[in-house]
Amino acid sequence: MKADDNDKLWELLGKTRQPAVSPFFARNVLRAVRQEKEARLPLFSRVVRWFRRRAWQSAFAGTCAVAIMAAVIPSVSPRHRHIIDAQARVSSQIAANPDYEVINHLDELVADEESSLWLDDSVH
Repeated sequence: MKADDNDKLWELLGKTRQPAVSPFFARNVLRAVRQEKEARLPLFSRVVRWFRRRAWQSAFAGTCAVAIMAAVIPSVSPRHRHIIDAQARVSSQIAANPDYEVINHLDELVADEESSLWLDDSVH
């Protein structure tokens, strides 16, 4: 085909708009590839990836959940409260005892007696 034969055709081809590639073409192709890869990942891997991308939001949500649980759940259950009350009564009875000072220093007395030279058999 000669250019002289089809001047009108060449004239029309010269007037057509040149195809232009979008400036975001490479980004769109890579996004499509990533989405295709993520679709093949197991559910657990997708959940882990989601948490990693939103690390500080996940940490904040976990902290809020713990704070709410701490506020809702009482710190001492009634069963434990009974044990704490019994221990408080026993400790107040011991403190009211006149021999409390001796009981208070009992560990010092036992340590002193264990280190006594009179009880040691190795010294002659």
